[in-house]
Amino acid sequence: MVGEVRDNPVKQALSRGGRAPGAMGIPGEFGHRDYLAAVDRIVAACAAHAKAPAIFAIDALWACEYAAKGFRLMAYGVDQLLLQDALGRGLDLLRDAFHEAEADKGSPG
Repeated sequence: MVGEVRDNPVKQALSRGGRAPGAMGIPGEFGHRDYLAAVDRIVAACAAHAKAPAIFAIDALWACEYAAKGFRLMAYGVDQLLLQDALGRGLDLLRDAFHEAEADKGSPG
């Protein structure tokens, strides 16, 4: 890319898994106005050069937020977070089934 996208440290950081605020001297500040303004400039520069802005989103909320900003290409999820979420949902289902079975034992029938 050319212009802002090529020269902006946020662009390189966004493509490396979200280190952008650190590259800007505001580590971990994904809500910082300077970071958000840089993200907006990247989206605008991509649009001006007919490129799709891309990001690695670590969770569904982040993916949705960046889709709303205009990002159209995403990698989604971190293995351990995806597995943790799936395992948690599975355990919740099993726990509910266990409680239902226990309740059915106590009901006449």
